[in-house]
Amino acid sequence: MLDSDLYSLPDNANASRHPVDCSVLSEMQTDSSFVVQFWGVRGSIPTPGASTVRYGGNTACVEILAGHKRIILDGGTGLSVLGKHLLKQAADIEAHIFFTHTHWDRIQGFPFFVPAFTEGNQFHIYGATAPNGASIKQCLTDQMLQPNFPTPLQRMRSHLNFPIYLLATLFLLMTL
Repeated sequence: MLDSDLYSLPDNANASRHPVDCSVLSEMQTDSSFVVQFWGVRGSIPTPGASTVRYGGNTACVEILAGHKRIILDGGTGLSVLGKHLLKQAADIEAHIFFTHTHWDRIQGFPFFVPAFTEGNQFHIYGATAPNGASIKQCLTDQMLQPNFPTPLQRMRSHLNFPIYLLATLFLLMTL
């Protein structure tokens, strides 16, 4: 059994539910609004295609709009799709990106997040120290080195801020 099988829903799961198009909600955003958009929901292996249209085929990426703050949880392959969406609607993009952990399915979309290559954008990136002691910055940097990826993290032209906080501080930031 593959890891992805553990997270797959049967084709008839929640058959009475209909997908909701949340794109119009971002147009109605006010200071007190709270909108959650799932850009990726899969486990270890992205599986985009006709058989996964109902629940999505990209790996984990959740966008939260709280007032005028943008919070992104995890950077799986759904982050690439979110990036394309953001480029259509915002001039200068600012977001707080929280990585729950550094398994491949949570970070593999980051090298393809086009807004990070765009000057004028700003991203605050948070993540726990990896089991080997590497910071989130080091983990993201390492995955973008040759032979894994042709473009190093240093070529990203947005302002990337990697604050170092204790876990308790991260939860406080989420409540702001």
